[in-house]
Amino acid sequence: MNKLLFSILALCLSFGAMSQKDCHISGKMDKNKAGQYVYLTYGKQVLDSAMVQEDASFEIRTKAENKLCSLLMKGDRSVIDMLTEAGEIKVDYRQGITKCGKENSLLVSYRTSIIALGNKLNDKIAEIQQEAISDEAKQEKINTEYENYLVECKKTLDELIDSHSKSQIAAWALASQSSDLKPEEFFSYYDKLSSFAKEYPSLVAVHELFVALDRTSEGKMFVDFTIKNGSLEGKDAKFSDFVGKGKYTLVDFWATWCGPCKREIPNLREIYKDFGSEITVLSVAVWDKKEATEKFIKQNDMPWNHIIDAQKIPTDIYGIQGIPQIILFAPDGTVVKRDLRGEEIRKTLNEVLKK
Repeated sequence: MNKLLFSILALCLSFGAMSQKDCHISGKMDKNKAGQYVYLTYGKQVLDSAMVQEDASFEIRTKAENKLCSLLMKGDRSVIDMLTEAGEIKVDYRQGITKCGKENSLLVSYRTSIIALGNKLNDKIAEIQQEAISDEAKQEKINTEYENYLVECKKTLDELIDSHSKSQIAAWALASQSSDLKPEEFFSYYDKLSSFAKEYPSLVAVHELFVALDRTSEGKMFVDFTIKNGSLEGKDAKFSDFVGKGKYTLVDFWATWCGPCKREIPNLREIYKDFGSEITVLSVAVWDKKEATEKFIKQNDMPWNHIIDAQKIPTDIYGIQGIPQIILFAPDGTVVKRDLRGEEIRKTLNEVLKK
């Protein structure tokens, strides 16, 4: 009898321990979401799901693995990020996390701090726009305020990573702020993280991007690629057919649907007209339909070299997050300068060609 009671007690304690290790997520969605599913995802992996009930409530129980996951619905842009920590997490799809444990409180606090810094920057910019000074003076003051904003954001990130380097919240924060970091800054933060934190899927992708950026940074040799049927004539096109051939090469990665890309074309046309005998100009169409690119080139005056239908091959290689991305390569194929735009292109060409 005593043995039986001991076994039952042990079993109860075991179930109790298991429940304490669960992550219990519950909350409310919009009422029009009833009957649809809410998904808990980790990167591209769906960890769990639940149907939204008639009263707009839902409930998910999953393992408390301290992974930085996302709560989302198909066809809805709203995403709630959370750490699957042990205990109860309550969410409202409009307000985000409303009740949570210590770890998710840290996530909410960090996000709130960054939003506050962004709001402060916007207020400063609004004040500057009202000042009775020249547009040039306004832009200079705005640039200064933006630099101050970046300093404060990096200070907040420093504190988080230094105190929570083992948490995927730190990895989430680094991935979120990565667009404001130089490669050397990113790697200095990344190296502080634990191996578990580095497993956060979004950070894995960002890390790959920064590796590509570092590999193709200024002073590094170009990386070749080939696009099947990538010429306007329908033949295979190699990047090395244009780069590293003894002349400076100006390369514009672009797409027909990209407004800023199209606004750079008149500038590139002038550059080709003024420097075409001394340099090679090449446009590489990415993330676009081949037919759209061919049609656009025919309808617009773009008499320089082209590689089309490159999709994500060159953008992965060169760590390109946004377009247009205009890069100048030296005659030997090394990267001279990235992120060129507008008058900066002409200024840089005048410098290297000593005009």
